[in-house]
This record gives sequence, C-alpha cells and structure tokens, in this order.
Amino acid sequence: MTEDRVRRRSGRALLISGLLLANLNWILCKADTGGTKVGPIEKFPDYPDREVSAVWSRVRKLLPNDRELARPAAVEDGDAIPSEEDDELVLEGELREQMEDTLRGAIAEDPPRNVYGVSLHDVELATALSFKELISPANFEAGAESRDALFRWEGWIAKSHPSSRCREGAWKVMGFLEWVWPEDMKDSDLHPKFRLQLARNLTKLKQCGPEVQTKKGKYAFEHCTDYTCGLWETFHAMSVSPSNEEEVSGANMMSALRGFIDKFFSCSTCREHFLEVLAKEKTKLVETSKDFALWLWESHNVVNMRLAQEEEERGTGDPARPKHAFPHPVMCESCFRSVHPMRVSEGGIHAFLRDHYGFKKSKSEVSGQLESGKEEL
Repeated sequence: MTEDRVRRRSGRALLISGLLLANLNWILCKADTGGTKVGPIEKFPDYPDREVSAVWSRVRKLLPNDRELARPAAVEDGDAIPSEEDDELVLEGELREQMEDTLRGAIAEDPPRNVYGVSLHDVELATALSFKELISPANFEAGAESRDALFRWEGWIAKSHPSSRCREGAWKVMGFLEWVWPEDMKDSDLHPKFRLQLARNLTKLKQCGPEVQTKKGKYAFEHCTDYTCGLWETFHAMSVSPSNEEEVSGANMMSALRGFIDKFFSCSTCREHFLEVLAKEKTKLVETSKDFALWLWESHNVVNMRLAQEEEERGTGDPARPKHAFPHPVMCESCFRSVHPMRVSEGGIHAFLRDHYGFKKSKSEVSGQLESGKEEL
C-alpha cells in the first residue's frame, strides 16, 4: 500500500514538472516588459509547412492570369475601401519589370519552408553598431552639418525606435551633444582635439544599453546575417512606429535617413547607391509617415534587385537566401493583385509593413515621451 502511494506521488510530481517545463517559454514570453518586446525570444517563428502549402495554392493563381486574390487588401477601420485603380501603387518601370520577373520565378518554384520574421534583438544590435560606427572623429569634420545629421538620426530613434532601451539611449546622446556641442558653436572651434575627445566621450554612452554587446563574436544576429540587414529592419521598424502618426512626419524621417546615410554610413559603395535613390524625384513627394513607409519599401526593393543582379553575374548568391522581390508572395497574399502585369496593392503593402515590422508601444510610454518636453525632430 505504501509503495503504491509513493508511485502515485512520484507520477504526479513528474506530471507537474513536465507541465512547468512545457510552459516555461510561454511564461518568459508573457513576462511584463513595460510594453516593449525584448530579448532573443522575440524572434518570429517560421511559418509551419501546412500554412505555407495552404497559402501557396492561392498564390499560384497570380501566375497564369490577372485574376485577383480572393482576400482584399487590408484597410484601417473607418477608411473607405479604395477602388482597384485608387489602391494600385505605381512603381518605376524598371523596378516593376524586375519585380515581375523575380516574383514569377519565385511562384514557379517550390513553396519556401522558411519565411523569416523580424527580431528585436537584431534591430537593437544594428542600432548599437550604427552608433559605434558614427562616432568616429572623422565623421564630425563637416561641423554643423554633422551635428544636425546626428541630431536628426538620434531624434528619429528617440521617437520611433521599437526598443525602449534604444530610445532612452538616444535621448541621452542628444542631451550630451547639446551640452558639449551647442548649436551656436562655430565650426572653427571644432578642432581635431575636440573631435577626438567628443568621440571618446560618446563611446562611453550605450545607444541601446549595456546589455547589447557589439564586440565581434560576442553577440550574433538571430535572423539577419549581417549589419546591413539589421539596419534595413531598423529603418522599416521605425517607419511604421505608432508614434509617427502624430510625432514624426514622412519628410522628417526622410531627412533623418538622408543625413545618416550621407554622413555616417561606412560602406562607400552602398552610400553612393542609396544617395542615388534618395536623389530621385519620387523622394520629394514623401510627406506623411505612410508615404515614407511605402517609399522605403520600394527603395529597399530597388537595392535588393540591384544586388540580386550583381550576385547572379558574380555567382556569389546564397542559395539558402535567394533575393526575391519583397515581400515574398507567401508572406502577403494581399500585396500583389497580379504578377503579369505587375499590380501592387498600396493598402496591402502598407498593412503588411505595419504588421511585419510593427512593435507596439504602450500608450503610457508614448504619452510620457510627449510630456517630457524634449526637442521635436
């Protein structure tokens, strides 16, 4: 009798232990983090095969003819549903042709088994690395232009970054700059010793907190394979921040991005290519945050298509990560109304960008920033 009771108690203990272990990941993911996603666990899971297969059967309809997808483009509550013509996003001719070719090729292939999401870990790491690169003394030789570019970049981070640690770090950087490098300081006073001391002191500030290690080999990316990928994810995440609607206009985000690329981006070839994109007439039409998010999406595809061509010519592409037009059809059924001819849904793309790159901030967190009296962008 005693042995039976011991066995029953042991069985119950094992069952309880198993349940606790099975739910440990859920407990960690649901922990209170002040309204902000943090840590490596916030990597989006890959799509399960059965979901990919179900989507693929509908995406295939894009290939043979111009039939539209059954699911309409997502719209905001209260918005009037746009007509097909009003909702179509007109792309540049060359980009439209390249995207059409690459998407038709992607749909003709087998459905992908790994469709990646966005990791806040990668966004934080890329932001911290960008700060590490921009504080070189040589970057401050332009004087007031460098200061203005740095303020605008940090101001965008402070208002729109998905990580509270990076936002807090941006406020600290701007406060320090205002103290040691006031706006009325003459460029003639910006001698080499001052630039060197400024860079040394900025090194002590941690853009995204001391938890984000930027030393090589210490803290690897999760989804991305390099810094540039993480930076693109950062741009997109900040472009769809909920605070942009009232706080940061599309024109301000464009100005911040242009200054960062022009003054602080280390890859000279990448910088030249991106500045070419920024110089196009379409850039001048960006006014709202939605305009900027859609422009950034299109510009990312311009860069991606150029890289895809270069990789094909050189044979340097990664078969495991082919450069298709973004998003891949299996990620967003409502983004492309047809592939031949290429018809892109503006509402579908914008809804996808907000969903894919959006990290929601709590209302109290946003209102606290508004009441802090910090300088606007």
